[in-house]
Amino acid sequence: MKILIVEDDCATRESYRQFLISEGFNVTCAEDGEHGYQTALASKFDLIITDHNMPRLTGSEMVARLREADLKTPVIVCTGDLGVKCPSAAAIISKPFDIDSFLTEIRSHVRH
Repeated sequence: MKILIVEDDCATRESYRQFLISEGFNVTCAEDGEHGYQTALASKFDLIITDHNMPRLTGSEMVARLREADLKTPVIVCTGDLGVKCPSAAAIISKPFDIDSFLTEIRSHVRH
């Protein structure tokens, strides 16, 4: 299963990447919302995991643009901002989160 991680914080992005690889996922990363949007359009992914507060496009803005482009890939938005609304996302996960709950959420959106 292919997962795209969109996260502007390098350390967080790398920790997600290493964890998901250890769980058997094929992982691609993007460092901001615009790069994530372009990467999602260029290749097929089974799931996109994105931060919300990022440069160039927020996670919510990226999801809206993906839906406008008719891309139906499920997206999980991770955020520390409890007020984030993203009706087109498959899920919104509050940071910090429990890693087991995170993995359960991921598996609920992809067949592994």
